[in-house]
Amino acid sequence: MRVERQKQALEVLREGRASLVAVGRGLIADPDWPLKVREGRTTDIVACTGCDNCFDDLAKGRPVGCVQWRTG
Repeated sequence: MRVERQKQALEVLREGRASLVAVGRGLIADPDWPLKVREGRTTDIVACTGCDNCFDDLAKGRPVGCVQWRTG
């Protein structure tokens, strides 16, 4: 989830304008997203870059992965 959308989602929840928000690609990029939000560690969240590689994997029947998971 891009940073702007992440901030917007948190604002909506804090203000009680919604009971939940959907997080798709953001959870693929960082499966610990909900835990980090709960603990107030939003700066530690690995943000989705919007590259859509995960959806390409899904469309091709491959296990879904994220380019953010790759290491040096």
